[in-house]
Amino acid sequence: MKAKMPNKPSEAATYLCNKCSKQFKFEQGTLICPSCQNTNKSDLVVISMKDNPEENQMYTEDDFLGG
Repeated sequence: MKAKMPNKPSEAATYLCNKCSKQFKFEQGTLICPSCQNTNKSDLVVISMKDNPEENQMYTEDDFLGG
């Protein structure tokens, strides 16, 4: 899991709306559920996101704990 900045723009991904259970793809613009028009980011959860190679280069072995 990676840290999130509070007011960072929403990332392109597949989201799930916790209010109406609608699953939708988001690319850019304002994150909004196409079914119920919900814009509360706490209710819109990322369920699938492609890896970003530029972001992955910032991580080191210390960022991943064994388990």
